Amino acid sequence: MASTRKNKHLSPLVRRTTLTSKNRPTKSAKSIVGLPAVVLSRAYWTKRRILITYGLVLGVTAISAVTLAKGSELGKPALPSPFNSSQTASVAYGLYYPASLPSGLSIDSASISAPQGDRNGITSFHITNGVNGSMAGSIDITVNQQPKPAASDAVIQTFQAAIDGRQEIKTAHGTAVVGTIDNGRTRMASLATNDGTWILMSCPTASVDQPTLAAIVRDFTR
Repeated sequence: MASTRKNKHLSPLVRRTTLTSKNRPTKSAKSIVGLPAVVLSRAYWTKRRILITYGLVLGVTAISAVTLAKGSELGKPALPSPFNSSQTASVAYGLYYPASLPSGLSIDSASISAPQGDRNGITSFHITNGVNGSMAGSIDITVNQQPKPAASDAVIQTFQAAIDGRQEIKTAHGTAVVGTIDNGRTRMASLATNDGTWILMSCPTASVDQPTLAAIVRDFTR
């Protein structure tokens, strides 16, 4: 009763604070002497919310920065297909081309040669650093495409086994092999795609290094 009468003369806020501090003591209330527990509790959780929100903003900002960095590396626009509808319809297999090329290289669309009357014939084109149609560049990569042998993969396996310094390249359409032939004079890439197209790329060894040829064959699409 004495305690009740004593608290009766206090303001409602102070009386509530005194009862809260007495009956439900908290670690926060004891940490700062003289600050009412109700006010301390509100200030504490307000600060916590601010810190949590700030941390989330920093986290999202960091993730966005990483995403933008990745996008700047990988966000090169894909090249359009160099084949027209007539060339695509002239063969019984899928026609592939590189979706991106190293700087300075391009597909010479004037060099595209599709088989006439033979839907299983060879389709070829050139990748060069010369002016389109001139074939005068110092780099000239020949790309030939044809159906995979119908009987088995033995022909492809025998051919790829003859490539010196073989390096296997995993691609979205199958495993390619890159290396050299002709006693090291010609650089070669061979890719037998999962849907039945055999792609062969060749160029003089001195004009293109192996990592460049590997990067091109890795990015073939259709």
